[in-house]
Amino acid sequence: MGDVLGQSFNDGVPIFRGPTICGFIDRPLVAPLTLYVAHYHPCSVLIIGAGKMSTLLVKHLASKGCKEVTVLNRSMPRAEALAAEFPEVKFNIHLMPNLMKCVEAADVIFAASGSEELLIHKADIEAMAPRPAVVGGVRRFVDISVPPR
Repeated sequence: MGDVLGQSFNDGVPIFRGPTICGFIDRPLVAPLTLYVAHYHPCSVLIIGAGKMSTLLVKHLASKGCKEVTVLNRSMPRAEALAAEFPEVKFNIHLMPNLMKCVEAADVIFAASGSEELLIHKADIEAMAPRPAVVGGVRRFVDISVPPR
């Protein structure tokens, strides 16, 4: 399962093409990637943003057995409120100045921010060390952001 799923994400098989906050990713299916997270447990998960999409994502990840996530947000209160909704999940909360440090430490990065600016650039990722072989040696990026209206 991991090889097929991993290859589909490496090949960039999107179901939606739209604006991204990372500038180089599309939105693949979220449900299969959460199965990937469960299959390669423990892999490190980073969620950028703490709004409605992040709430739905944490709910889904928790239902698949994910026990720990890192949340990066502009403000602490909203991230803490998200963590309070899911006492069964361990939350590591960071603020935006730690963005690159958190991305470098993550295996799967979900972008769920309402930012209108690019937060992560391809050059930022290329400068980072690869991830462990157990997760395919790469970071997986998924943009589930809802563009602001």
